Amino acid sequence: MIEALIRTAIAEKKCLTGVYRDTVRRFAPHALGTTEDGTPAVFAFQYAGASSAGLPRGGEWRCFHLDALSHVVENDDRWRTRSNYSLSRQSCLARIDLAIAKD
Repeated sequence: MIEALIRTAIAEKKCLTGVYRDTVRRFAPHALGTTEDGTPAVFAFQYAGASSAGLPRGGEWRCFHLDALSHVVENDDRWRTRSNYSLSRQSCLARIDLAIAKD
């Protein structure tokens, strides 16, 4: 189950690889919850892979809806985050069930 894998990755600060909207993404999940309309989603830092909108050098914060995410596996990449990580400033999740605390 993808949600359980994401929960474990958040708790253990592990990176994941998955397919989102037909594109392979490598990401570090930071928070799990639901969007404003109740859709289960993960707020993540995507650091590699492709993106329909393009991925800036160094990566970018993304919101992945769980129903559009597939083939998710843990990878051996080192944990990634950015100094601008902020749960209060993200607009992905309206309700947060699990999140990485800001160090």
